[in-house]
Amino acid sequence: LKKIFFYKDVLNYVSKKLKKQNFKVLIMAGGFGKRMGDISKKIPKPIILDKNKKPLLVNAINFFQKLSNNEIFISLFHKKNLIKKIIKKHSLDNLNFIDEEKPLGTIGSLSKINLNSGENIMIVNCDTKFNINPNIFVNYHILKKCDLTIVASFIKEKLNYGVLTTKSNNNLKYFREKPNKNYLINLGIYIANNKVQKLIPKDKKFDANQLINACLKYNLKVKVFPIQYKLWKDLGTKEKYLNYINKH
Repeated sequence: LKKIFFYKDVLNYVSKKLKKQNFKVLIMAGGFGKRMGDISKKIPKPIILDKNKKPLLVNAINFFQKLSNNEIFISLFHKKNLIKKIIKKHSLDNLNFIDEEKPLGTIGSLSKINLNSGENIMIVNCDTKFNINPNIFVNYHILKKCDLTIVASFIKEKLNYGVLTTKSNNNLKYFREKPNKNYLINLGIYIANNKVQKLIPKDKKFDANQLINACLKYNLKVKVFPIQYKLWKDLGTKEKYLNYINKH
């Protein structure tokens, strides 16, 4: 045995070898942040502070700006003027703001971006953090000739009940006491092309689940890119945010 490659080693190696792709970025920051409870009553979720004392949205913008000169769009609705003011204080330039006149759902604002044939865009939430080079997702998306790529992860949940499996006549087949269940979950990170964008109605509320179902309905090529659970964090609820902030 000469060397052991761990998952992170492979990612670092692949990240260095991959061709840098041009792609646009859409950061969704227009929601009301209701799942944050009292934390977001005065401060909108996108400008709640991260561990480094910078707003979550500012860190998300910096993350993508350090990678390349890709065009970045920020979708805003709730307290959008306050959010813009905070971003301006951090001297962040070359940003495109999408001002929603009414709530357009979790992906409706994508319809407002000029996306040409052959162009790809990554859609992320401002409260989702991931520790992986997004160029890996985009290269996979292009290599597999996808229309839509959904970044996912496996989670394991333990059921608090014994599970019964029966035969057709209700005779017991077997019993499992509080089993673990594995689920492949959607992380809310997407790479899409203009074929996908065309399925989104203009100026109407439209959610990501509707877009995914529409892609399947029209037989577009949709693939899933799974990553390790520890490589991402969802800070969209009060409990998850406080656990993350207070963890040393």
